[in-house]
Amino acid sequence: MTDPRSLPLSGGPADRPSCPAADDLRVVHPHAAGIDIGSQRHYVAVPPDRDPEPVRSFGCLTPDLQEMARWLKACGVDTVAMESSGVYWIPVMQVLEEWGLEVYLVDAREAKNMPGRKTDVKDCQWLQQLHTHGLLTRAFRPADAVCVLRSYWRHRQGLVEMASMQIHLMQKSLEQMNLQLHKVLSDITGGKVRRRRSRKVQNRAARALRVAAQSLHKSKSALGAYYRRMHGRCGPAKAITATAHKLALLIYRMLKYGMNYVEQGQQAYEQQYQQRTRRMLAKRVREMGYAMVDLRSGELVS
Repeated sequence: MTDPRSLPLSGGPADRPSCPAADDLRVVHPHAAGIDIGSQRHYVAVPPDRDPEPVRSFGCLTPDLQEMARWLKACGVDTVAMESSGVYWIPVMQVLEEWGLEVYLVDAREAKNMPGRKTDVKDCQWLQQLHTHGLLTRAFRPADAVCVLRSYWRHRQGLVEMASMQIHLMQKSLEQMNLQLHKVLSDITGGKVRRRRSRKVQNRAARALRVAAQSLHKSKSALGAYYRRMHGRCGPAKAITATAHKLALLIYRMLKYGMNYVEQGQQAYEQQYQQRTRRMLAKRVREMGYAMVDLRSGELVS
């Protein structure tokens, strides 16, 4: 009878499929190299029969990367595998592609999940071995033009997020100073008005001017025509405020310069308004390279 203690436990080493040896695997990339990307040094491994020193380290500066590419070409390497570590791989990939090398950018987790123990120096050798037998999956990388556009878009997104954060800080500071600006403006940076209500005043002259402006609703004078025009464009409240402001200007000029008020009448005001509108339209038409013609007389309007 077999001793149960001598049987392997379920899920133990006896039940796990053994990883085939490297000699039993098919060679997919015979001229492959592996690079362990670092922040200061890059470790590069080539096949052992290509150089007496198959593992070398290079710096991160551009001349060092150029020397790395030159050494890889001298060793007969045509494809390189490296992990996407931070942003340190970007200049390495650009230099190697300029030298005509095919670069495989792989996920670091994929290489680490493969069975096998590595040290920091031998990471590059492990990548070179996996890449030689085609065990690494190439990560997707778009075309160069798309990469440039993506960089611009990500930079813009960062600027928008930083601007939003600064706006929140501005609004918080205004709240601490009890400046309720956000209740009046929908955009405190651009000054977009949220509410356009007429401001309540306690000045007796202002109230008198507003009462006088409201009484011009049915007046046949030029001020009455102005009030009705503003009423149709801005509403009654704004029309009263605008007409009161016009009355205040007339009173100010009369008091300061001694000018007499001359009543023009509604018809004169309408004609003056039409002439002013026609001159403005003619100017806009000339700026656009066209000419305005009077349909009744057929003459050009200057």
